[in-house]
Amino acid sequence: MVRFRNVAAGHGMFNWWDNGNNQIAFSRGDRAFIAINNEDRSALNATLQTGLSSGDYCDVISGDLSNGFCTGKTITVGWDGRAHIYIAVDDEDPIIAIHVGSKVCRGNGIDQGVIDPVDLVHPNPVSPTGTERTVVFINKQTLVGQDLFLRGGIGHEGRPGCTRDAVSSQCAIPISHRIGGTNTNLNSWKQGDNHLDWYGVECGQGLSAQGSPLAWTTSNSNNAATVSSQGYGYTPLNQWGDHYWMLDVDMDCSRTENGWFELKAITRYPGGFVKWESDRNQGTCGGTAGGNKPYSSGNHFARCGKINAFDFDGNTCTIDEF
Repeated sequence: MVRFRNVAAGHGMFNWWDNGNNQIAFSRGDRAFIAINNEDRSALNATLQTGLSSGDYCDVISGDLSNGFCTGKTITVGWDGRAHIYIAVDDEDPIIAIHVGSKVCRGNGIDQGVIDPVDLVHPNPVSPTGTERTVVFINKQTLVGQDLFLRGGIGHEGRPGCTRDAVSSQCAIPISHRIGGTNTNLNSWKQGDNHLDWYGVECGQGLSAQGSPLAWTTSNSNNAATVSSQGYGYTPLNQWGDHYWMLDVDMDCSRTENGWFELKAITRYPGGFVKWESDRNQGTCGGTAGGNKPYSSGNHFARCGKINAFDFDGNTCTIDEF
């Protein structure tokens, strides 16, 4: 619990739950979660919001994370941050505690490529081959201390071989970040972020990451900071104004759906509170590359090898050639 305290320090209390008696649970921002059963006759048996990204976590009360495995209980967090929590009345320690540092990392860090090219929903996908520079802009006015992240790839309902781990999931898309500069937070969050995926922190990323990090940009060439030097600020790729947050990566287009991929943005607030975009209903995209999404989902759709621009919680889209 010493590491739990260190990981949670400075992060607010969210997702409070109680049963009206002696069972409680809460998260510390997006970093940690704890549940306590102090009842004599009733088990704590509930599905609760943990505030954490999806994956398997080791309960640090009953054991720990050791060599990639849990020596005690394993708590599985779903796509929506919820987990089923069970604490019996006769447990030696009627508490479970998990945190981002106790997340189990699957795979060996080597992406095996496309295992099964058959798409259950779209049986004849034709995706580009090779890696291409791909840029995504999300227009979201923010305040100091707020950051944006992307989750994305291909929806689990549309492709076989998808897991909760970026390395092994066929719904994750390999990427390599292109933005450099001196932005300390961005540099921490992009390290180890080797996929655009739905699952949150990858092994080796900064623990407060919520996915693939975006850099704040402006179209104002007089801005003192530049993306090329500081990792945020002015970039000539931004043609629209302030508060266009940018992902600039080399992307494996062969893992897309006929060149298209899905994405959704997350805002992270000081203290660890996070807010996802609501479901989207994207229409035809304008721009020099434009086009229509290949299938329906509640996410934005972007094109590999293009410059893509969206509004946070908006349905319009612009896709341009470089």
